[in-house]
Amino acid sequence: QRFFSLFGNPPNSRKNQKYVKELLTFGTLAA
Repeated sequence: QRFFSLFGNPPNSRKNQKYVKELLTFGTLAA
């Protein structure tokens, strides 16, 4: 929830869902 608030984007937006998914993927790879 805080993740979406950080960017101020609605999580129900398809474009933002893809963006967040990629962000989480890169975050996992970087971890």
